[in-house]
Amino acid sequence: GLPLAALLASLAACLEPAHPVALELSVHAPPPPRPRCAKWAGPGEGARLRGSPIAGARVRVEPSRLEGITDGEGRVAFSGLPPGPLRILISAPGHAAREALLELPAGGTSRRALELLPCIDAGPDQHRVGFDREVTLTAKNRCGEGWADARFTWAQLEGPDLRGRIGAWNAAALRFRTLRLDEVRELPDEPQQLSFSPAEAGEYVFELTALARDGRLSRSQVLVTSTNRASGINNVPLYDRVTFLARKAGPWRFKIIDWPAGWERTLEDERTRTPSITLTPPYPIRGIFTFTIANELAPHESFSVISARWDTTPRDCGRSECHAALQQGWEESAHARAWRRIVDGDQPEGARSARAEPCARCHSVGFDPSAPNGGYDDQAPELAAAAPGAFAALPEPVRGVSNVFCLSCHGPARVYPAVLLQVGRYQAGVCAQCHDQLPEQDLVAQWKGSRMARLRGDAILLPGCKDCHTAQGAHAAHFALKRPATEKTATLNVPEPTAPITCQTCHNPMGRTGAAQLYRRDAVRTASGLELVGIGAGAICAVCHNTGHDPRSPEALAARLAPHAPQADLAAGRAGHALDAAELAELPPLEGTACGAAAANGCVTCHMDAGPPRGDSGHRRVGAHTFRMRSSEGVANARPCQACHGGAGASFDHRARGDYDGDGRIESSREEWRGLAAALRARLEQEIAKRDYRGCTGARGHTVHRASNGRLGIADEQGFDLGDCDRDGRIAREERSFGFPEADLLLHRAAYNLLLCERDGSEGLHNPPYAIKLLQRTLVALAKGKGLPPWEIRR
Repeated sequence: GLPLAALLASLAACLEPAHPVALELSVHAPPPPRPRCAKWAGPGEGARLRGSPIAGARVRVEPSRLEGITDGEGRVAFSGLPPGPLRILISAPGHAAREALLELPAGGTSRRALELLPCIDAGPDQHRVGFDREVTLTAKNRCGEGWADARFTWAQLEGPDLRGRIGAWNAAALRFRTLRLDEVRELPDEPQQLSFSPAEAGEYVFELTALARDGRLSRSQVLVTSTNRASGINNVPLYDRVTFLARKAGPWRFKIIDWPAGWERTLEDERTRTPSITLTPPYPIRGIFTFTIANELAPHESFSVISARWDTTPRDCGRSECHAALQQGWEESAHARAWRRIVDGDQPEGARSARAEPCARCHSVGFDPSAPNGGYDDQAPELAAAAPGAFAALPEPVRGVSNVFCLSCHGPARVYPAVLLQVGRYQAGVCAQCHDQLPEQDLVAQWKGSRMARLRGDAILLPGCKDCHTAQGAHAAHFALKRPATEKTATLNVPEPTAPITCQTCHNPMGRTGAAQLYRRDAVRTASGLELVGIGAGAICAVCHNTGHDPRSPEALAARLAPHAPQADLAAGRAGHALDAAELAELPPLEGTACGAAAANGCVTCHMDAGPPRGDSGHRRVGAHTFRMRSSEGVANARPCQACHGGAGASFDHRARGDYDGDGRIESSREEWRGLAAALRARLEQEIAKRDYRGCTGARGHTVHRASNGRLGIADEQGFDLGDCDRDGRIAREERSFGFPEADLLLHRAAYNLLLCERDGSEGLHNPPYAIKLLQRTLVALAKGKGLPPWEIRR
């Protein structure tokens, strides 16, 4: 009884879906086995988070029977679909066909991503295969007879280069031997538990290309790792391979002396300097376990580790009252937001991907799909989709292993013993497990090219040296509220090697000192009595880069102390002895301004400038965390100079304003400094020769130097201090360096000024006006104003 129009409208409503849905589908290949963060993805790098998009894939939607072809970005769109379950059929040349079931909500547009596997698979990833081990990768056919007689080509994409070590690259199976441990990373001298960054873990990526008879191509990649990433901390996650480094002098024959009951005993390379164990539980566990091995041929040489799941210990170790201040400092750091920013879509990595797997490896805790160790991937079977507010909606167990917090550095399980003595906490491996993966994380690679990364052999032997030349000593002396600490500790039978100046020396993970979380920022009072304010990040440098004493103090003068690292004092223009000779009355005052005086970050402004960009010869060899102004290959980083000294043409050798050394030529500022320094050293040696100083061996004094005990001494022509009676290059406890007598304090002060300028290392560039004036005034005082070259006085 309805009118015809109403009847037709009712029929149409029955035939058309209520609340039609639009579907935007993207089809992509599997992600690379070692994918890059999105910000490093680029053309031809295969670095997209989801893998390369698949163009030309045929997509069919059932029961609607709609079909489409993906575009160059792997996308295809459908509209007018009914809500509810849909069956998606996808096929593409070189890939195995796939069927997927999707549930579409009513209304709006749904966006989904689906992955197609290649027809020829390079095989499963192989983890922790060991160093110097035979490995075989075998092609697997997913697509049947059409690929039975395919031709194969293997290629190495990443990792230590094996191209010259593999005989056959065109067979269905690729056979090779992983590199030895000492070929992948440098082995220190001291015994220790080894750390492994991604760059040191022996990670290889191979690509297999298969060509079918009909011309279809299939490509797949496979990852092989020699070992897992490791921080060097003695708290380690389950399923990890742990490698130790014994003393250099063998023999070695390690055995297990402490192992959980029921666990398979896995000790490898027990007759080498680098034994390893693999912590594989026989069943799901939640406890904390200890493992110990010992060298039967050296009873006092043993190594122990504690192991547990990542989710065994809560964030606060079950005692929230203990670390409230540290917690507050951490909450203000970038580490506290590392994963949240991605999940909430605040970072490009999160905005571009609902599966930010490459980021999760470092931005969450314990992400390791190859091991059920209680990390992020075990708590969240599917990685969180990026959307505003998505992080707060994650279940508590997932948020409990999100971001970078205490356990990321200190390892799983409750920290034992106390953090102050935790083995490995000062080693670079703690930070390198994330910050040493090229090209996206190159901080550690830069640091390895710096002098900070080298441990001086005498740094732990000579008085005071450890306070600035070792990580442990610097932390105890300057930043740890004078809490007791030792240079070496032995905890759980694991030796703690002395560390050079590592990340932990300058950066406080729980600090609230602004960008970079430095232990010192903006203001500092140095051991030399220098008070600096408003120098930003440069304050951390001044903590150690000062004379170490006030040269004008009676105590320093009586001890005849020599300057060691006077950069901050020279830059501030209060480093040397002003002298008091009458001939100096007509000279301008001893003052000057450093180049860095107007810069907000002092030393950091120049020494940590970003340097040349990627692709240039000096990239990662100067600037940033190399701290170098010139690389060992001779590449100069003059970029900081260009801001004030004439743009692109600026260099370290800008023309001086006068002929300050009196050689008749106006040269570069550094050349003028060199001329003055050479003249002052020659004049000092003349004065020393006149006085005919004699040492304990009868050798005559010739020149001045800084003795091994930190004193300013007189040396003979061979460079041995006159007080070095056994001539071994060191001032032993029973020896005394030979200094200037009271009658020759003017010579001592003059020698101090010379060593100050020389040990500064910049050839005057840290403060050209002050350095030039100091050298000129010292020469005038020594010569009593007579016989001076026809120089121009620096004003």
